[in-house]
Amino acid sequence: MRIIIFLLLFFVNFSSFCIDSLFLEKIYSHKANFAYSRAEKELLLLQNKNDEVLLLEGTIFYLKGESRKALTSFKKIKNKDWRMYLYLGLVYEDLGKKDKALSFYLKTLSLRRISIASYRIAKIFFYNQNYKKAKEYFKKTIDIDSSIRLAYYYLGKCLLYLGDYKNAYYFLSKAVNFYPHCKKIIQDLKYVKNLLGEKFFVQRRKEEEERRKKKKIPFPEKIKGYFPWVRIKILEKKEIVFKCGDKFSIITPSRIIEGKKNRFYRLRLEKTGCFLYEEKLQKKVELPLKIKSKAPFYILDVVYGKRKFWHKSTDTIFRGELMVFLSGNQLLLVNQLSLEEYLYGVVPAEIPSFAPPEALKAQAVVARTIVLRKLEKTKDKLFDFDKDIFQVYRGLNAETSSCRKAVDKTRGEVILYEGKPVEAFYHSNCGGCLRSDVFGRRDYLYSEYEDVLPKKKLSFSYRDKEIWFKTFPEDAFSSAGKNFRWQRIYDEEDFKLAFGKSIKELEKINILSEGECGYKEKIKIEFKNKKDTVEGELNIRNYFDHLKSSAFLIELKYKNNHPHLLILWGAGFGHGAGLSQEGAIRMAELGYSYKEILNHYYKNIKIEKLY
Repeated sequence: MRIIIFLLLFFVNFSSFCIDSLFLEKIYSHKANFAYSRAEKELLLLQNKNDEVLLLEGTIFYLKGESRKALTSFKKIKNKDWRMYLYLGLVYEDLGKKDKALSFYLKTLSLRRISIASYRIAKIFFYNQNYKKAKEYFKKTIDIDSSIRLAYYYLGKCLLYLGDYKNAYYFLSKAVNFYPHCKKIIQDLKYVKNLLGEKFFVQRRKEEEERRKKKKIPFPEKIKGYFPWVRIKILEKKEIVFKCGDKFSIITPSRIIEGKKNRFYRLRLEKTGCFLYEEKLQKKVELPLKIKSKAPFYILDVVYGKRKFWHKSTDTIFRGELMVFLSGNQLLLVNQLSLEEYLYGVVPAEIPSFAPPEALKAQAVVARTIVLRKLEKTKDKLFDFDKDIFQVYRGLNAETSSCRKAVDKTRGEVILYEGKPVEAFYHSNCGGCLRSDVFGRRDYLYSEYEDVLPKKKLSFSYRDKEIWFKTFPEDAFSSAGKNFRWQRIYDEEDFKLAFGKSIKELEKINILSEGECGYKEKIKIEFKNKKDTVEGELNIRNYFDHLKSSAFLIELKYKNNHPHLLILWGAGFGHGAGLSQEGAIRMAELGYSYKEILNHYYKNIKIEKLY
């Protein structure tokens, strides 16, 4: 009899568990599609309200615009964690209780480096005109996640109000580069420029000219041996300014012009042709031309990462030769050098030079493989690669001894699959999930496997995704990296600045297609007077204010039946296929060799020396 009672109780409990699991998946599905009222109705049918259900219930109430109900649900949670504290901060801020909101945001930060918490703290201080504290927390936000571009704008505003016009100019200039069409940001920068006055900029230019004149160009030893050559697009504009650390020759179709060391020369495209200027001397030159020397070249104003959070204009030193072509109404500057010397400037630009040697070696092999695979397709073009597309090349400026050693110790080594170089995709952080579908499936890439050893296949139901994007699975190699998880939050003011529209005009966001690991492939965004359909991983990232990845969860918070906040919960940095750089660093720290690292991220491969 006892056995029968036990079996009946087990059956009842198991049935209840199964029913609750089915209902939970349905509720998460409604939440993902912003059907909060339907989710609320389904919640009433759940028989067991554990902490997970209470957190979900409170979140749905908050997003629906019922913060008092949300508060009741959150307070019932027994095992409190950073997620509950963060939502309590959001709830209290929504209810106008800023002091309580601040205390819960601070509690969140004491447990996890969550950018939503630091950003909302900064905004509360900003609106309260406590610009000193606001500055502190906008800086903290950038430290947590340097891709949050609006934080640079608000930091610039804080510095403006605090009277630090020089640094305000620096951050507002960055903001204008990020948002070149935002009139408000442009006006703020113009206002700061007027406060600084013309004398400031005249003095600044003088100091810059003096620094450039004094710049000493290193004379590195050239590596010996035969290596493939690569041609890298450096810039494309009307004027190129350069100097060389030794005498040099400009070889045109009809003549050779000798140049002097450590003097600045300008190549300028004008209506009547291309002209070479040395101080006041002027010579007309034919294109294309080649510039050769035993020493490297120093090029002014090379722009990296246009519109991205790492956007920067910098003076850069390049090994090898320079070539100049006419490209439409611009001059195209190309740097030609050996593949191995090119890698000297790529590896430290792509992975921290202080990373363990085995991680640096893995990066060197991957970068070399990418080049050798693509060189076959670029023979008839003016250049093989752009300096910051596919992989970033920063020339001699970036070189370090640790990265040169990694390149030298793996010289000629590439990743092969069935005898051919693979498309050796890599990215900063996979967010814990490896994918194979980003550029069409490849047999040597892992498909929805967790970044652990031994590998585990992952599931991505609606419930799984909610948990995945809002937790930090610590067994993944990539979890040690700062790009493992990220968040964004946009209030009404932020949305207007970043997207150029009122958030109240936003009517619907539909995920039309989703790939492996929760990466969005196609999204439809509907506004009152406009509909945008965005397709492709990079396009989606750029549309949503240049996100770290297209693997994210969307939450829309309503107030008075209108969208009030946009919240994004994301994973990883990059496309998620192939080598995860932050994962590779962690593996190297744990003692894995570079070949073991590469075999973890690419399957059924061979690593062979081609030269």
